[in-house]
Amino acid sequence: MIRNRWQPIAGLVGLAALLTVVVAEPAAPHKPEWSVAPVPGAIQQYIDAFNNHDAEAVGKTLAEDVSWLSLSGDAISQDGTGREAVVAWLRGYFKSFPDVKSRIIARPAVLEDAGYAPGRFFTLRESPSWTGKDGKVRRQASWAVFELSNDGLIRRVWYHASEKPD
Repeated sequence: MIRNRWQPIAGLVGLAALLTVVVAEPAAPHKPEWSVAPVPGAIQQYIDAFNNHDAEAVGKTLAEDVSWLSLSGDAISQDGTGREAVVAWLRGYFKSFPDVKSRIIARPAVLEDAGYAPGRFFTLRESPSWTGKDGKVRRQASWAVFELSNDGLIRRVWYHASEKPD
């Protein structure tokens, strides 16, 4: 095999030219759009029904196969699986906390280009308040992630550990 003595040098010059182009003109990074999403109908209807202590109306916002999960550190507990189980759980909850009310205190920016189906996941910071057995008003806040089904009903909810509201 006969090699041209200039071939290795020509290869290095070509590589240097390519690197110069790559380094001199980096590709512009993709910048996805951020926005603050409005609260979807089913989630707002859930909050309204919750505040009216109407477990059956809450049930109308839930998919048949809903899962209601609470997260605390590394632990996940299921508060209810299936519409009827969540409705039954809420009936007991409303009896235990007869004046509980909740409000949305934050809707963070939502990444529009995150690879998920548009409008499927929503994150909210929710803050319930109630009167404790000692007569003092109690408040807490937690982040919640809601997943909506294709028909717009609440399919899954993940409530993160509670903390004092801001």
